[in-house]
Amino acid sequence: HVSFMIFTQHRRAFLGVLLSDALSGPALAQEGKSVLWKVQAASAPPSWLLATVDTPSGHTAEFKPEFEAALLASTHIGTEYFEDMNAGVELAKKMLTEQASLASVLGEPLFAQLLPLLAARGYPESASAKLQPWAAAMLLLKPTPCTDKASMDELLLRYSLETNKHYFALSNTDEQTAPFKSLAQAQQLELLTAQVQHHDALERMHVRNMQSYSAYELSQIAPLAQTEALTLTPAQRAWFAPWRKKVREQRNRVLLERLKTPLAKGRVFFSLSAAQLMGADGLLAKLRASGYRVTAQGSGQNK
Repeated sequence: HVSFMIFTQHRRAFLGVLLSDALSGPALAQEGKSVLWKVQAASAPPSWLLATVDTPSGHTAEFKPEFEAALLASTHIGTEYFEDMNAGVELAKKMLTEQASLASVLGEPLFAQLLPLLAARGYPESASAKLQPWAAAMLLLKPTPCTDKASMDELLLRYSLETNKHYFALSNTDEQTAPFKSLAQAQQLELLTAQVQHHDALERMHVRNMQSYSAYELSQIAPLAQTEALTLTPAQRAWFAPWRKKVREQRNRVLLERLKTPLAKGRVFFSLSAAQLMGADGLLAKLRASGYRVTAQGSGQNK
């Protein structure tokens, strides 16, 4: 029996906003009715891919029985990023400067508005003051979390340890932070300012996304997750939209390449952001184009 099968909390950090605009048509409508897919290479045992989204504070997720069968059948557990303490320390080092400088860069009024938003995400003022602008913007792309419950990736890591299943991550902290560090500082400040000023609207967006996810309506997530439509001016959207598209395409290329080895062995259960999966240019379509058989599981779509 899977000891943590009551999954009460899950989230997908940092890149959850990078959802595709290309979501339309009957095939996609069918695809968007599941959160778990069986992925199979020729002559290999099946593997399973679980879509995740950020879970806002005050919300929990109900997970369906087919998850347990897939986990029990797996021998390897994978997540996009490591969820252990060492990875958290490594990430923090990349996000913080030696001296407190964020207040002077942002200006005191905006910094004062930012502080409680970061505090709700576990960053006290002493740490928030040393965050680089891109790092603060990256943190605000997540909803305010439930602090008393573990994330889905943390639960998957615990499960792998409890069952002696091999655990792996598909990406490292450099790849996690690189897209945000690549923005010019002026763009970082524009994004961060918009996030602070429209924080309540973004929180409501995360709630709607969570509701769509819980209802197995992934095709409804992207229209709700257009950050630029909620927060950015037309001039800012002109750089944000191409940046978002480029990040998503690069991530899918990397993920597809790194999944080849575990998928060739089979019996892998791994989780990725719904942001990377849906659409004609999403990872599900890329997997099929590369010769993998991908079939939706659950919600009336077992195949």
